[in-house]
Amino acid sequence: MKPKTKILVLIVTVIAFCSIVVATLFGLNTLGVLRLFETPISIKIEDYTTTYNAEKVEANFPYQITSGGLISGDSIEVTTKEEIINAGTYQNVFEVKIIDRNGQNVSSSYDINIDMGEIEVSPIEITLQSATAVFPNDGEVHSDFGVSIIKGSLINNDYFDFSNFKEFTVKGYHENKFTAKVFTEENEDVTFNYDITYQYGYIIITDLSESGESGPSSEINYPEKVTSESDIQGAPGALKEGDGGEYKAGGEKTFETIFNYTPTVAGSSFFKISSDGDYTKKGWKTAPKYKSKYGVNPQEFITDLLRNHKERYFSGSLEYVSITQRDMDIVPWHPILKYKQVTDTYSISSDLKSKTINTEGYMFDYIKDYSLLENTTFSSEDYVNEEKEYRKFVYDNYLQIPDSTKTSINNYINKYNLNTGNLLSTINKIIAHFKTYFLYDYEGFKDYLEDDVLVSFLEKYKVGDCSRFSGSGVLMLRAMGYPARRVGGYGVPGYAVGKTYSVNPWAGHAIAEVYIDGKGWVGIEFTVADLAPTCVYPPSWDVSDNGEAYDLILSTDDIVEEYNGSPVSSNQKYLLTGELKDGDSLVINNNNTLYNCGYIDNIPSYLIVDSNFNDVTSKYKIKEDFGKIVMNQKDLTLETDNATFSYDGNEHNPTYKISGLVNGDKVDSVVIYPAKELGTHLSVVIINSIKNASGEDVTANYNITYVFGHIRVE
Repeated sequence: MKPKTKILVLIVTVIAFCSIVVATLFGLNTLGVLRLFETPISIKIEDYTTTYNAEKVEANFPYQITSGGLISGDSIEVTTKEEIINAGTYQNVFEVKIIDRNGQNVSSSYDINIDMGEIEVSPIEITLQSATAVFPNDGEVHSDFGVSIIKGSLINNDYFDFSNFKEFTVKGYHENKFTAKVFTEENEDVTFNYDITYQYGYIIITDLSESGESGPSSEINYPEKVTSESDIQGAPGALKEGDGGEYKAGGEKTFETIFNYTPTVAGSSFFKISSDGDYTKKGWKTAPKYKSKYGVNPQEFITDLLRNHKERYFSGSLEYVSITQRDMDIVPWHPILKYKQVTDTYSISSDLKSKTINTEGYMFDYIKDYSLLENTTFSSEDYVNEEKEYRKFVYDNYLQIPDSTKTSINNYINKYNLNTGNLLSTINKIIAHFKTYFLYDYEGFKDYLEDDVLVSFLEKYKVGDCSRFSGSGVLMLRAMGYPARRVGGYGVPGYAVGKTYSVNPWAGHAIAEVYIDGKGWVGIEFTVADLAPTCVYPPSWDVSDNGEAYDLILSTDDIVEEYNGSPVSSNQKYLLTGELKDGDSLVINNNNTLYNCGYIDNIPSYLIVDSNFNDVTSKYKIKEDFGKIVMNQKDLTLETDNATFSYDGNEHNPTYKISGLVNGDKVDSVVIYPAKELGTHLSVVIINSIKNASGEDVTANYNITYVFGHIRVE
């Protein structure tokens, strides 16, 4: 062999040997692609929205490569890790692999960065309507269990279970309320996968005409049905009207437990599960979503600012009765970025298969605690930068009011001079205004049919639940240029460490939040919580005193009266149990006054002073055992007359009489339903408002019974 040939062979041999070594060390695929280092690639998986259909959500969502790229012949394979079936909003949890053309997993050759979106499974919308029926006033029990589906349908072999129909014997005009649940063939409760709206018919018990007809009648002209719209009614945790609860004697309502909370650090807590965005005149749209730019959840702003204020800190263990219920409540409150996230109310520290969630956070009320924020600063530059970015988002998304609503709200603010130019004093003035002119009621709203629910609440009815008070406060703040939103959740006292609190929809509540520049969202309680025209006592949390001894017990009695046009005041009576030290004396002022139906706590203001009139109250351990001042509704009856008219093509109005009005009150307006067509028609007149001699609306102070006659057109 020639020398040159030997050299060439040697060179080829060396190259081949080196290639084998490199392939062995670094990996060479069958196509000869050399993977010497990890190839960077960023993948964005888009949000995916579908409607519940009882089938597992498959990973067929679009995705895109936002930076980097695949080596020729490679492809991306995405699979869903969690079994997502039920309605709710879920963080996308995926397994992403990169596969070569031979089916081999080559993910380890890539530096993969994944931006996962969310999966939203929407519930199926169903509208149910109960029947309307007319029965004779014969002292018998009457009801009608008929229900029609007027919108939507069940899927597969799901079926309805209707219950809680009311039975009536009293003459008058009653809503035919009921409850619906949905079950599978295997009797699994899947009601949460359906968004059920109720439209109630009427059970009308009346003295019938000479014909003695009873039961349903197609000839009766019924007033327009009231629809209970879930997007404006109450807190998210509250059941729709009539759901899951029964009224007991005395007006106490019970509900099934949603979760149990056991505090490990004492402290009241409000577990947020939703926040609202734009106002639609009939309700609120879901809050917009924000993507973090610096890895900080804006819900953590207040938590970070209050990290040194241990008096505001709480923690505990929250156990749901089912994973399904947990997902309904907790999953929707992850509108930001991360999977495991600390918010200002709780943190998720359990996996997706656990019913128990370890909770921690800081409670903050702007009215009580505003001074705590004055000199607080964020702990890191990331928080400062995130707040600047998020603030732009807030001002773009939380000042919206429909034009006509804004005009009405501004007129209302100007009429009562509610804008002081200072946020704190303005909020206090709005709260004082609500306490003076408004009443709290958690059901029986009259504003559902109005074009603008909250404007009607402010201007006309002045009676409503926490959603009305918080929502109206939000609109007024927005009109003044302060970003605000309504949030819903559950309030739990958490006073006793180690005690378990069973939380049901009674604890469902809605509050307002206002955004403070450079600080974050802070809570405001606008609801007039100490008034209730239904005179139903709120639930009392079963918190024992753990057998502790007290130096003194200061008590006041319950005072219960019926509305008679005058306020109900405390009777100055109290009882002091225990001995005061020599020279000490009790100074007490008990001048509580209730002006409208409802109740307030009969809490006196008091001091214990020594002989020199120095305040020594703190030297005593005092147990307060205060009663309530209650004003019950006055019974009022509206009765329409029977009448017969000859057909002439004209409308004929009912005549009526009212009994039960107290001195000085008068019916301000009624809604009359005339009869025109041939036949026998129910003679319907509905009281719209009652005012006292001063022009104040006192409708809520009356328990109105309707006794309807008939109009015959022949």
